[in-house]
Amino acid sequence: MTMKIPNNYYDIATRWVSEFNANGTYIYTLDEDITLLCLEICQRSIAKNPATKIIIVVDCYATRSAVVNTLNKNNIPTTNYTALSADMMLTIVTILLFM
Repeated sequence: MTMKIPNNYYDIATRWVSEFNANGTYIYTLDEDITLLCLEICQRSIAKNPATKIIIVVDCYATRSAVVNTLNKNNIPTTNYTALSADMMLTIVTILLFM
């Protein structure tokens, strides 16, 4: 059985909310703009549950900055999400190891 990869943000966000009840993990590796996908999922999750807490983990600080900027520009409350990057987590772990 092969999974159909959705071609647009609406399909991906609909699947996220309906299949995971806005809870779960989604590993996204396509070339589409991840910032718009994060925005769509955050908007839908918050509409469904205004107290929702979302964790966003991305590959690098530049991607994290782009996601955070997009969410801020669209008035997504920072109390609803935490955005982390893999390189930021590696830096924190390295600092903790050498303390």
